Amino acid sequence: MNDFVGYVLYLLSRAFSVGIYAILAFAVLILALFCVFKIKYKNERKFPWIRAILGGGLVAYIAALFFLTLYRFSGGIEINLHLFRAWREAWNGAALKLWLNVILNVFMFAPMGVLLPLVFQRFRKWYLTVGAGFAVSIGIEVLQLILRRGICDVDDLFCNTLGTALGYCVVMGISSAFKKQGKKAIFLYFLTPAAFVLTLAGFFGVYNLKEYGNIGSAPAFTINTEGVTWDVLCSIDDAQTNVPVFRTTPYSKERAEAFGHEFFDKIGVELEDIYYYDKETYFANHGTGDFLYYYHDDGSYEYKASRRSTNWSTQWASTDESNLREILYGYGIKIPENAQFSEDENGWYSFDVDRLIEDNSMIDGQLRCRLGADGKVSEIENGIVEFEFYKNEDIISQSEACDLLMNGYFTGNYAFEHYEPERVEVRSCQLDYVTDSKGFYQPVYVFNIASTDTVYEATVMVPAFK
Repeated sequence: MNDFVGYVLYLLSRAFSVGIYAILAFAVLILALFCVFKIKYKNERKFPWIRAILGGGLVAYIAALFFLTLYRFSGGIEINLHLFRAWREAWNGAALKLWLNVILNVFMFAPMGVLLPLVFQRFRKWYLTVGAGFAVSIGIEVLQLILRRGICDVDDLFCNTLGTALGYCVVMGISSAFKKQGKKAIFLYFLTPAAFVLTLAGFFGVYNLKEYGNIGSAPAFTINTEGVTWDVLCSIDDAQTNVPVFRTTPYSKERAEAFGHEFFDKIGVELEDIYYYDKETYFANHGTGDFLYYYHDDGSYEYKASRRSTNWSTQWASTDESNLREILYGYGIKIPENAQFSEDENGWYSFDVDRLIEDNSMIDGQLRCRLGADGKVSEIENGIVEFEFYKNEDIISQSEACDLLMNGYFTGNYAFEHYEPERVEVRSCQLDYVTDSKGFYQPVYVFNIASTDTVYEATVMVPAFK
């Protein structure tokens, strides 16, 4: 089972336990009401058991809902006022866990749309039920803001309200079918759920038909940069450019597993646990503190031997380039001969390969590592990836990319929005590449920008494909 899905099921089970206590409390209330009902009406009227049970379910659901949304404590609060940001991030990342975040926020409120019309006659009017879902959702978002728990998010408000509407449409559609209210009424009720399902299917269908994948770090929204003065301090070319595109083959789950077993064999540690997170696989031995994080898109990975790297007072071992290459070769890592070697004051050694092209293949990326006091590798971050030439593509010019930058379409724009700079310098612009969700090495423009009136400075990215 995907471990993200398992975590969601764990949360639901925790929420269910809260709901059980709510049901028990409500059962006591129902028993009291039943006694009062019997005394008042004797045997003249029947006690509405079904409605009472549904009401108990509603109370349990609301208790579970507040538990799921407010149980975590956070020392800070994030506010998102950009509608559909979560949807765009899910699209950019093209990962199941990102889409589950959106879809679960929708279906989390569907029971409210189902239970309210069943318990209360007046909530069979759509605007009352959908309005109630909206009110509860905005109440939760405000509480998250006040209590500093979670994210106060306009996307959550939209998804929750949509989920309430979907639940209402389904239950009223089924009710209309049982009451034989006509095909038109049934069709209208099921129109919204059908549109939602078709929209999701459309996202996945379009993605599968696309030639290239999506860039996970691509902008999820465009910010308003009106009033910002831009000073371009670097040379910006307006010529159209044609560049090569490369591709690597994304690793399958089986291939990732084979790599993990082989890696642990080489370091002489028993592999105990394997966890799957959509496009990532984590390998671990919790007893020894060895962890390997493997990324399927391009085969990059990170290794940490916690027993040698978690102590802040650790003394990192010194070595030279030749010896380090030999050590890494024992791990199955062959560094290209012309890789640039460097080290820093924190014990990190780096090998940088800058788009080394040989025939139809290219090697690019960086490997970082450091050694524990015993001379063994304590951490590896291997981002050196081999790609094959795919084809040449036309891309936008530097000038066009700079226009997108100035109009607020670039990565990391939420930090820019936070600092609200009024004057910004564009200090450099260069073409770079990033791996997309289908294993393509896509061109992007990288800008270094800094404000002259705040402490903001960042390296941001603009996608280069037309």
